[in-house]
Amino acid sequence: MAGIQIDGVNNKIDFDDDLDTSISANTDDTLVIEAGGVNIASITAGEFAINEGSADIDFRVESNGNANALFINAGDDLIDFGVSGAGHLRPSFSAHKNSTGQTIANDTTTKVTFETEVLDSDDKFASSRFTPTIAGQYFFAATVALTNLPVNAYCAIYVYKNGSASFSQLAKNNSDSDETDTGKSASWVFDMDADDYVEIFIRHNASGNEDTRVGQEITFSGYRIN
Repeated sequence: MAGIQIDGVNNKIDFDDDLDTSISANTDDTLVIEAGGVNIASITAGEFAINEGSADIDFRVESNGNANALFINAGDDLIDFGVSGAGHLRPSFSAHKNSTGQTIANDTTTKVTFETEVLDSDDKFASSRFTPTIAGQYFFAATVALTNLPVNAYCAIYVYKNGSASFSQLAKNNSDSDETDTGKSASWVFDMDADDYVEIFIRHNASGNEDTRVGQEITFSGYRIN
């Protein structure tokens, strides 16, 4: 018959017939809580350890309004806040242009391509577009730059969300030289649904075609912050 059984020999309290759910105290002054034969928690005078046996057991803490205020995904070794198991600051990505400049036509808002991926934690960055698949607030940063921009011409960065421009910023070549590399950086936070996506565009008014800079001078990165 199921019920509480006290084992005085092994300093153990069992809670089921097969004796695999219990509370026990060993000779090292450690209180061990097991469920289904798995070490759920160990308590000593100096430590409270959850999942001491390194089993694939998730751990979560609920707040008043969130069932996953703190979530530890044991199997994937991830810790998260507010969602269940994606990993703190994930998904995240960082990409930049390769060693070949991209030709941009005059007065044409053109999508920037980022051929080199430095980081893509969950394969959410593809075709120079980031689609998180996990709703949340995301921090982004990007830089665009053009080679040898004429005097008074501008280089503008356009941030597109779901195919429409959300905002733009520009920098002018205010020097006395028609051979001046000119760029603009931006950083921002978006509320993102799972299927929202973000892309970077560039524009200039240099009369003719202009080539972008290359490598780390053309960058796009982001990560979930909440």
